[in-house]
Amino acid sequence: MERRLPFVLSRETRTDLITQVADGLRHAITTEYFKRGDLLPTIIEMAEELGVSEIVTRRAVKRLTKEGIINPRRGLGIRVCGTEQKTWQGQILFIHQATDNTFYHSVVYGVVRDFLQSHNYLVQVVSVTPADRRKGYQNLRAELGRSISLAILTGLANGVDKVLAEKEIPFIHFARHISALAIKGVQQHWERAVPQIIEHCHACNVRSVLQTHFEADVFDADDAFLQAGLAYQRMKITPMVGVGRPESVVRGAMEAFAEGVPTINGKPADLVLFDDDYVAQGAFLSFIKRGVRIPEDVQIITLSNKSLGPVFYTPLTRYEMRPEEHGLVLAKHALRFLDGKIQKKEAADEVGPVFIEGESTRLAQ
Repeated sequence: MERRLPFVLSRETRTDLITQVADGLRHAITTEYFKRGDLLPTIIEMAEELGVSEIVTRRAVKRLTKEGIINPRRGLGIRVCGTEQKTWQGQILFIHQATDNTFYHSVVYGVVRDFLQSHNYLVQVVSVTPADRRKGYQNLRAELGRSISLAILTGLANGVDKVLAEKEIPFIHFARHISALAIKGVQQHWERAVPQIIEHCHACNVRSVLQTHFEADVFDADDAFLQAGLAYQRMKITPMVGVGRPESVVRGAMEAFAEGVPTINGKPADLVLFDDDYVAQGAFLSFIKRGVRIPEDVQIITLSNKSLGPVFYTPLTRYEMRPEEHGLVLAKHALRFLDGKIQKKEAADEVGPVFIEGESTRLAQ
């Protein structure tokens, strides 16, 4: 098949396929690979060339139609309107570090994109993969060749902050640890929920806490738990090899909890604190298989994303991340910068989880 599109899609990146198609077409039009009046390939042709379903290309086309970039008409094809039909005040580059937290960052990006585009700023996403890091950020540097008003960097800096500083592109950093090079930081402060978790543990007569540890530490609160008089231990969860994620994480947790509730000081832990919703799912499956009752035999507190927490037959006690709210905080700071209200480095703001009491813990009688 003769290639008609100047881009390909990546299954390694955590950016969803619809966004990749929309960004690829938009970039092809803004760089005049496709010029005003050109006819794009059909939805079916694009789907076949990119190796995706027609639903993906159809939704990407719908997104660009709303932006006024293309004009699809039944029987006449998809025609490029020309970039002058939509005059953007500037371009924002949303730099997403490839992680397993796809849902959370996808929602944050969607909120940022919709908010800033409603204020007439074009937002495009680029996902930085480990392969791109090893190659010296070649793909990212290519994106920075365009006129960028502001970058929004999510996740670990990993040297991306230095690339942005080298190109003299101001950026807002959204992460747990904020780069000193950022004009503004929005810090993910996970420890915000710790005092409420500890207070709830005391109210539920919990004496020992096992916290799962998967890849990166969520809490840096070992001392807080120990000072509160709780026996506290971490448990490393290793994803299963040879299985695609997130299944590898779920199965790794199933294996870790295959024997039931792990012990602390020779006794089963009173409470398990999960730092990952997929880990929680795997543990629940093992508990159900072995007849472990929640909360009668073990109490549970888990990380959860609002609207996408681990499913269980009773509401879970959880520390809940709210990506819609966090994305709006990030977007509003970006607009403040674009409006000239941030002209020098500012102290970082904090966002964090909200503690919610469910039925997977039980209050002492």
